[in-house]
Amino acid sequence: MPTEGATVVTATFGVDRRACVIDARFALGRGGLLGVATLAHDTKFDIWLSGELREIVRNPTPFLERPELLLPEATQEETDALRSELLAWDRWMTNTETGASRLFCLGDRPDESTLPHGIELGLRDRFELLQRGLDRLICRSGHGSRVAPLGACFRDAMSLSAAMLPRRSIVLTRLDAREGRGPALCEQLSSWGLRVAPVPSRNSRATRDLEATLGPMSWIGVKMAALHLVMPSFSTVIGTTDLAEPTRAWLDAEMFWQAVGT
Repeated sequence: MPTEGATVVTATFGVDRRACVIDARFALGRGGLLGVATLAHDTKFDIWLSGELREIVRNPTPFLERPELLLPEATQEETDALRSELLAWDRWMTNTETGASRLFCLGDRPDESTLPHGIELGLRDRFELLQRGLDRLICRSGHGSRVAPLGACFRDAMSLSAAMLPRRSIVLTRLDAREGRGPALCEQLSSWGLRVAPVPSRNSRATRDLEATLGPMSWIGVKMAALHLVMPSFSTVIGTTDLAEPTRAWLDAEMFWQAVGT
C-alpha cells in the first residue's frame, strides 16, 4: 500500500522498471530538463526527484536572483545554464500537459508526495532514518550541522536511493566539465567519509538503457554519469529507530559511478 494521504500515480512498479533518482547537478545543468522529461516518458524507469530538488524547481526565484546559493564556484557559463534551466523547470512544472505528473517524489508530508502504485509503506520511514544517519556523517566530516541547498539535494538523493533497497535504483548525475574529474556528487560523498569509486565498464543494463534514451545528449556536450549504491547492511534500517544503524549502514556502503553516453 502507498503512504496514506499521498498522491498515487498508476504505474507499473515491477521487476522490469528501475528507479532513477535525479541528482540536482544533472537537473539544473545544461540540458537537464530535457533529459528528465525524456526519461519521464521512458517505460524502463520510474523517475524520482528528492523533495529538496522539487522545492527548488517549484520556487526558483531565490536562486535566479542569487545563483551562487546553489553553485558558489560556478563559471559564468554554468551560471547562465542554471538560470536558463530554472526558468524552463518553472514553466514545465506548472504546465499539466508537459508530463511533470510522471515524476515521483517523497515530500515532507504524505500529501506532498507523488508515488507510483505499489510503493511500500516503509519507504518514508527508511528514507528519514537514512537521511538522519547521513546527516550524522556530514557533521562528523566537519562540514557543519547544516548543509547548503546543493548538499541537501545530494544527501536526499542518496537517502532516497538507499531507502528503495533492495529494489534496484540508480542516481543520474553529471560529470565535471573539467577533464579527468568525476561527478561533483561523488566528490561530495567522499568528503563526507563515504566510499566512492569509478567503474571502468559501462556494461550494466541500467547504463545501457540510459545511453539508449539519453545518448544524443552527449553529442551536445552533456556529460552524464550513473551512480550505483551497494549497501550490504540495508536490512538493519528496516523497522528500527536506532540512529546508529543507518550510520553504520552508510559506512558499510560503497558507491560506484559509470560514465553514460561518452
